[in-house]
Amino acid sequence: MGLLLSDDIGMQALSGTVAERAAAVLAAGSDVVLACNGGLAESESVATIAPLLQGAALARYQRARARFCNTSSPSRWRTRKPASPRFCAAPPESV
Repeated sequence: MGLLLSDDIGMQALSGTVAERAAAVLAAGSDVVLACNGGLAESESVATIAPLLQGAALARYQRARARFCNTSSPSRWRTRKPASPRFCAAPPESV
């Protein structure tokens, strides 16, 4: 199984506060919650309830990142544009 991430929870497809939406997404089994829009307060509310990646979720993230950043092997998921060197060089906990 691969890394499971949500759509942007700011798109209002779910009801509740941003933190409640993030909690619902995580409870449904997502590894990563995307909160792409909103202010600092909304981002902080998501950060307070979202756990750090660990265990199986962290392993799935590491596999996905390795495939995305490995430019020497073909991947049907990689776009024609190379992965951002800044993203691929950053330690996982900072992304």
